[in-house]
Amino acid sequence: MSILTSSAVSALAPHLLDLVKGVIPLITSRNKAVAKTDTREQAADALAVQVAELQEAAIKQAAAIKELAEASDGAMRELEQQLKQQKLLSLIALAVAAVSLALAVWGVAGGR
Repeated sequence: MSILTSSAVSALAPHLLDLVKGVIPLITSRNKAVAKTDTREQAADALAVQVAELQEAAIKQAAAIKELAEASDGAMRELEQQLKQQKLLSLIALAVAAVSLALAVWGVAGGR
């Protein structure tokens, strides 16, 4: 069974962009901060800014991952419900087929 069904992809797709958006500012901010560091004090300030940015990004990513997990859990529950419905329909179809076969055999054998 494939995890990447259309309903799962549609539920997860909006959240993937949020995860990427959380990482990109870290990379660009870090490069800008490193390029501007001349003294130890400036380096310490830049490091403090980077730590704060990392903490903020970690919090945002944790929230996005939690939301993503909830969305995927909902999608999985929906798929499980659909699977139960398909099983029920298959059993009904099997029962109808069995009755049809029994009637056909009865009609050919003794129903003349």
